[in-house]
Amino acid sequence: MFYGGCVLKHRLPIVFLALSALGLTFIASDEGYRDASYNDGGGVQTVGFGTTTHPDGTPVKRGEKTDPVRALIALQGHVTKTESAMRQCIGAVPLYQHEWDAFVRLAYNIGSHAFCGSTLLKKLHQTPPDYAGACHEILRWNKDNGRVIPGLVKRREREYRQCVGVTTAPSPPTRSWRSPPSPTSGEGALTPSPTRADGAIAPSPFMGEGWDGGVEDKGASS
Repeated sequence: MFYGGCVLKHRLPIVFLALSALGLTFIASDEGYRDASYNDGGGVQTVGFGTTTHPDGTPVKRGEKTDPVRALIALQGHVTKTESAMRQCIGAVPLYQHEWDAFVRLAYNIGSHAFCGSTLLKKLHQTPPDYAGACHEILRWNKDNGRVIPGLVKRREREYRQCVGVTTAPSPPTRSWRSPPSPTSGEGALTPSPTRADGAIAPSPFMGEGWDGGVEDKGASS
């Protein structure tokens, strides 16, 4: 198995895994970049690469601004928190680096709480783990308010390809200039969130199985 130019012979305990630089680049590309806070459509102020809360837990406020450096630092901080929660719920199941990266991308977007309560995790906990089935579960998180969103379909397909080891270089993160359109949501999604100009879904603090939202407890529905 090849990933990022490396040969991966064995799955590793996740205590030895962390999101790769390639994985972080994928998240930044998927989320897109905003230097000024905006309403995600569900009443949540969002800035940078899908950031809705600061490291101290306080929410992003209207009128806040950021820059690429601070936005990347915030992104890495949210990734670290997401990975910590994922290690708790995945437990001793070993993974390839590309599987870990794909699952972190999903959990960052839908929220660690949604990830840890998902069918995907149940498949990982089977004996033996159903790795193929777990990767396929990623594709289910493609709805918002019960409607399949083309941007979510494409995003989930990219994550799925990474999960099974087929990876292509991400596009550079782009800044969205348009206001997000009206939101929709699906099964398990508690708060709607709009589709952004780059085809991603702006983050929301709530999620459910299949919902696609962004940082920290955001989601899409299956």
